[in-house]
This record gives sequence, C-alpha cells and structure tokens, in this order.
Amino acid sequence: VSGEEVIFFFQAEDGIRDPLWSRGLGDVYKRQYQRRVHGNQIKMRVIGARYFTNALAKTKPFSVLFFGSEEYSKITLYSLRTQPKYKEVIKRLSVVALPSAANEDFHKYLKTNDIEKITFRKQFNTIEKYIKDQDPANDFPFDLGIIASFPKIIPDKIINMFPLGMLVAHPSLLPKFHGPCPIEHTILSEEKETGVTIMEASKEKVLNGKVFLQKTCPVDPQDDYLTLAGRCGELAGQAIAEVLDNLVNLAENAKPYDKAKGMSAPLIERAQAILLWDQLTASQAVRKHLALQKSLCPPFTKFNIQGKWKNVHFEKLVEENNKSSDYYKKVLAPVEGKAKPGDIHWSSKGSKDKICIRCTDGWVSACLLYTSDAADEGLGVDLGGRRIIKKK
Repeated sequence: VSGEEVIFFFQAEDGIRDPLWSRGLGDVYKRQYQRRVHGNQIKMRVIGARYFTNALAKTKPFSVLFFGSEEYSKITLYSLRTQPKYKEVIKRLSVVALPSAANEDFHKYLKTNDIEKITFRKQFNTIEKYIKDQDPANDFPFDLGIIASFPKIIPDKIINMFPLGMLVAHPSLLPKFHGPCPIEHTILSEEKETGVTIMEASKEKVLNGKVFLQKTCPVDPQDDYLTLAGRCGELAGQAIAEVLDNLVNLAENAKPYDKAKGMSAPLIERAQAILLWDQLTASQAVRKHLALQKSLCPPFTKFNIQGKWKNVHFEKLVEENNKSSDYYKKVLAPVEGKAKPGDIHWSSKGSKDKICIRCTDGWVSACLLYTSDAADEGLGVDLGGRRIIKKK
C-alpha cells in the first residue's frame, strides 16, 4: 500500500545469529526495520543499529558523512579522496565542520575542492535540519559516518542515524594515547613510532568500540605537530579506503582494545603550555615547543619588558648544545658559569634574530614571534628592555 510504514522487531537467539549482528552469546539485540514505499520501490533500513550487516555492507560505494575540524582532518580527507579505490568505495561525501573562524584552512580546502559542507554551530540539530532539508521523506541519505578529529562529543541520536554506524580514524596506535590530543602526547613522549587506528564509534564513548584496522608510521625526532599530523593523516586516508573496501571481513574480525593497557592523551590546558625554564631541560623545552607550537594551545613564557609582564610566543626553539660552534663561543661561553635557569642572554656578537634562554642543563635559542600582556606576574624573567620583540 502506498505510504505504508511497517515496524519489524527481531530478536537474535543463541546459536542462530550472524557474527556481524551481535557481540557475544547471551546478548539479545532488538532490531527495528522501517519499510517505506515510494511508487514501486521499497526501501529498507536499520534504525538505531550500530553493527555492520552483510546485506548493507554489500551496498558499496557508500554515502559518507565526514566529521573533521583541523589539519589532521584536512590531510585525512585529501588522502582519502586521492586513493585509487576512492570512487569504488564512496559515491557521495559530505563534511561536517566547525565554523571557519576556528578552522580556516580546513574550510578553504572544502571550498577549493567543491566539497559539500555542513557547518556545525553549537548544536547537533544543525545536522538533523540539514538531513530533513535534503530529503523531505526523512530518509537518511548517508550509509555511515567517519570521525577524524572532531572536538565535539557526538551524541547517540546522531550515531544511531547511520545504518552502518560510524568509524573513527584516531591518530595513534590504540590503546596507546587514547584521548583528544594523541599527536601532541606522541611528540612529548618522544615516541619512535605511531600510526592510526580505524575503529567503530561506540555509543557509550566514541573510543570504546572495536578496532578494525591499524597502520604504523615512524616519528621523526624533528617532527612538530603539523608534520606528524600530516603523516598520520596520509595514513588515515589509506586506512579508511582499505576498511571500506573490506568492510564485511574486517567487521567480522574486529576486536575490542584494552584501554587499561594504554596511555591517555588528555586535553592540553593553557597552564600546561607555559615554558617553565627551571623545570625543563633544553631537550624537554624543544620537545614541548615542537608538540604544541602549531596546536590549539601553543607554548609561551613570560618576560618582564620595561616593567610590564608579557606572554611571549616563540617562532622557533633550538637546543644550543654544540660548544664548538662560533655562536656558542661568542655568545654563551662568556656567561656559562653565571647563568641560572630562566636567564636570557643576547649579544650583538651573535645573531640579532634570536635570544638564548638557560634551561636546567643547557641553553635553547629562540626566535621571538609576538607578545601579549600577561594576566599575572607568574614565573618569568627580565628581558632588560631589549627592543627585539614584535607586538602581536
């Protein structure tokens, strides 16, 4: 009958279930199917089901809604769209992005490549409204969602909309560095290897699902946030394409990971981004700068400039450990025995583009980027009125 809508309830009993329909014996899952009749065409879809079924997994290429926000997201998307099998696994790609003020480069990439975009504005009803506008019959237009660094917790009602659920492309080798800042913590921990994990998004917590695939890549000692995010993003695009191409087999063999055996990667707070010279070795200071300089919480220190405390951000931080260099001999050697952590030394005999700051065990040289008024007079050092700092 035209316009007929029928709800079916299925109960899976022990011994008769498909491995893709449940996660273990003794569990009972309720499935809800909805049938819509459009002329002579009957459409069937799963409502509220997160698990991958044989029937739906065979419908590739898929319609995908991609959730992203920053550099890792952009490179992941670029890598995915340049994979040889991209058109075989994806027939439609739309993107959910944060407002452009916070993610300008990501929005430029979407506009340049004419990628359909939904701008997220505080509430997820933005997405629901978009879906209704796209299809008056309220038939959900996407098969699955993909999350690649999206800083908002995606609620169950959104995850449940996708017939094939959602996948997460997490830039670490879970269970190591589970949390919102895996790239930063990978650099801070001086890891030699990292990678990406493609997993199912769990309704309870996004990173509690089963792992479909992991790929590894090296970490270079000179990697900063952007270079490592780029390398992981390239790998994530490859891994997503591979998962979509082999969705059924990978879903059948997906396994949960033990979060207790891993390391967390919590959000970097502003207080953690300050460079406290009496608590950092030269190597640690450089490592912290590499990890955070291009992130959402860049590192800074506090200098007293002509009687006013300023927050100072560095463009570059380099360990000065070569005592045979001309710079060390001319600038640092004369004050080596007198310097204390936090002391600054600058001399016309050296480079006019940088200053040197004493850490607990040695020196770092810094190119200054900009300053801003400090909120308080916490730990800082007196620059002695040198006019070499640019006001932001």
